[in-house]
Amino acid sequence: MRFLYKRPRINDIRADLDIVMDVLMSDLFIMLDLFWCSTIFTILLFPILPSITIAVLFFCCSYLFFNSLYFLFFKKRKKKPLDN
Repeated sequence: MRFLYKRPRINDIRADLDIVMDVLMSDLFIMLDLFWCSTIFTILLFPILPSITIAVLFFCCSYLFFNSLYFLFFKKRKKKPLDN
């Protein structure tokens, strides 16, 4: 049955992959990902945190910390690959 399946052309696949890579490398997607990572991090540490205000403060600090790590180390290296 494999002979009945026609493989897509490499240009079609490359176009789809470029769209997916643009979305995954967008700043909005990365900020949302960091937001969810900070939320999960705060929820997992919630039994240790003494109050809700400390938990909110911890969430804000962890979100700012992860954002600063992203902007300091990874934002510079994120570049579009060269098209050959």
